[in-house]
This record gives sequence, structure tokens and C-alpha cells, in this order.
Amino acid sequence: RDILYKNLLKGVNGVLNHFEKESEITTKGGRDRKEPAWKEKEALENKIISAIERHFYRQKRIIKRKLELYHPNRKSIVSWLDDFDIWNDPEFDADLVLILIRATRSGIDLFEEFAVVGMDYTLVNSAAAEWARKYTFELVKAIDTTTRTSLQKAISAFVETQGMTIGDVMKLLPFDEKRAQTVATTEITRAYGTANQLAGEQQAKEYPDLKVIKHWFTNNDSRVCQVCGSLNGKEVEINKDF
Repeated sequence: RDILYKNLLKGVNGVLNHFEKESEITTKGGRDRKEPAWKEKEALENKIISAIERHFYRQKRIIKRKLELYHPNRKSIVSWLDDFDIWNDPEFDADLVLILIRATRSGIDLFEEFAVVGMDYTLVNSAAAEWARKYTFELVKAIDTTTRTSLQKAISAFVETQGMTIGDVMKLLPFDEKRAQTVATTEITRAYGTANQLAGEQQAKEYPDLKVIKHWFTNNDSRVCQVCGSLNGKEVEINKDF
């Protein structure tokens, strides 16, 4: 049993200890080349970036069209800020669900690759897919809430400021590549981490006599926030918080 425990601990640590938790990562293609599955993670990040940029382009086009339509009467502009067509984007929702499901499956495959004790991954894959579907709703809401807040501020300035142009309004909106990259890196890291957490919890259930440990690891570079850096190297049981 002691040997099994040590091998299991080694396997779980091997797959969990490379996941870093940072508040922001803004450098494109910034995955550590020593990090397991870094190519797959960057490929998935690029897919999210493309999906977000399509979403942003669509919103920009609609917002600009509405600004041009209501431009003669600036005070009437505020009437369309909550229009359904700005915020409803089923294609974007579907893209994110599929990308996050793929990321969680890759994370589970990575866990299985390192694990030395076998288990049934059917339940883990099902739980990961369910998480992806539910979390996508929260993610889209968060992305659009940030855009909505910026749009409201820009429109208020446009209504109140003489000489301000539609082009000035559009420049104030957060439709930039840096934002898309930050979201993509954060969410792919989250998806892989969630997949490993779910796999670790399932393994703990199937082997109740074993203590499954997770390990906090960062790259120890300038992009790691102070809170995450202070946790580097810490270990806790799989069902406990750091």
C-alpha cells in the first residue's frame, strides 16, 4: 500500500504541479516550453482568441450601426444599450463550449498519462463536459458585462460632450487583442486545472485509503502575482483549498 501511495502521489503531482495560477497573462504564446501539453494549450488559446475576436467584431459592427442611426438625436442613444441583438450570440456560446470541453478532455488525458493507477474516466469526462457547459454561461456573461460597462461610460460621454465623434466612442470600447489573449490564457488554464481537480477527486473516491495530494506550482517569473508566488510549492489534499 505504501508503494502504491507513493506511485499515485508521484503521478498526481506530475500532472498537477505544472499548472500555474496567475491573475493575468498578457504575452501571446507565453506558455513555458517545459509545461506539459503547452502546444495544445496554445492552440486552444488561439481558438478562444479567434472566437472572442469574431464576437467583438460582430458587436462593434452592431454598435457602430446603432450609433450612426441615432446620431442626430444623441439623447435617444441610451435607449438601445440593452438591445438583444448586441448581446445575443449563440455561435460564440457554442464555440466556447466546444473549446472548453476539448480543453478539459486534454487535461484529463494528461492526468491519465501521468497516473500510475488506473480508473474509469467516464464519470470524469462527463463531469468535465457538464462543467464546461455551465461555466460558458458565466464566462460569456462576464465578458459582455465588461463590454457593457465600457459602452455605457462611452455613450454617456458621447451624449454629454459636444464634438465627440462616433469614432471616439468606438476607440473607448474594450475590443482589443490584449483583452482576448488575457481571457484565453486564463480560461484554458482554468479548464485544465478543473479537469485535473475532477480527475483527482474521482481517483480519491476510487482509492479511499490513499491520500491524493495537489501541488501549487508557478513559473516564478515576472508575470506571477504576489499571492500566487507566495503559494508556490505548497501541497494540500485534493479536496482542500490552498
